[in-house]
Amino acid sequence: MNTHILTNTGTRKPNAQKPRKHVLGKSAPEASPQSRLSLSRHYLATLTLPDIKKLTDVKGFSSALQPILEKESVQCLGQVNHEFPNESFTVVVALAESHISVHTWPEYRTVQLDVFLCNYIHDNKQKSERIFNAIVEYFEPVESDATYIDRL
Repeated sequence: MNTHILTNTGTRKPNAQKPRKHVLGKSAPEASPQSRLSLSRHYLATLTLPDIKKLTDVKGFSSALQPILEKESVQCLGQVNHEFPNESFTVVVALAESHISVHTWPEYRTVQLDVFLCNYIHDNKQKSERIFNAIVEYFEPVESDATYIDRL
């Protein structure tokens, strides 16, 4: 399976000031490195396709997505599909673990993809990556610009 992860935006410049965590409007001290476990990964991508066929086929995408989610045993809470007048579509899937969203732009031959699975007990990074890569493989892009953010 080819990976489409290109960069990690979760890194910080060496001289950048560290952001402070805020709880109920009050600034809290930075958490210790030991307490900042990363159990989830948020993938974001813009894919460019050779043509618009899959960018205008919401039923085809929804049919391809279901076995991907079943294979990874994620709990789907609901799915909303919206088709636009130019035949582009948005699909948003609410998962117990978080979400997946797909927005197609046939006029630019692109897809905006967002895959995030979180879990406070298990490390979901590899599961997120498998789902992300399976969706990317469905679209068969000729170019991809992808990144991820490690999250708690």
